Amino acid sequence: MNGDVTATHADGVGAWADFGGHIIVNGSISAVNYIIAYRLLFAPEDHAETSSLPGYLEYTDGTDFVWVLIPVDPNDVVGGDGSSALPSAGDAAPLALALLFSLMALGVTSLVMSRKHHGKEAL
Repeated sequence: MNGDVTATHADGVGAWADFGGHIIVNGSISAVNYIIAYRLLFAPEDHAETSSLPGYLEYTDGTDFVWVLIPVDPNDVVGGDGSSALPSAGDAAPLALALLFSLMALGVTSLVMSRKHHGKEAL
């Protein structure tokens, strides 16, 4: 599911997985009944200590899985406090590495590296 999930009904459920179901929520959940995995009700803080899907909180009964994107505090993001300050060189290196690893996980760097390699051959 892409985006946030909101269930406004008093009996609403944010995400419900059963019979071996797997749900990935690329956003947040707002619901009275946060997550149900088979017959277990989970609150937002009831996620597993570790997640089998990096970048997501995991809620599972062992068979059914719901992963919810780990929320980002805007104050943890450079300029998240509304300032327009650019990151210093010291701040930019960890951000660049995080971006590189994210792109590697998506397989994007092989395309970039391939194009760079072909460019050298043309010279």
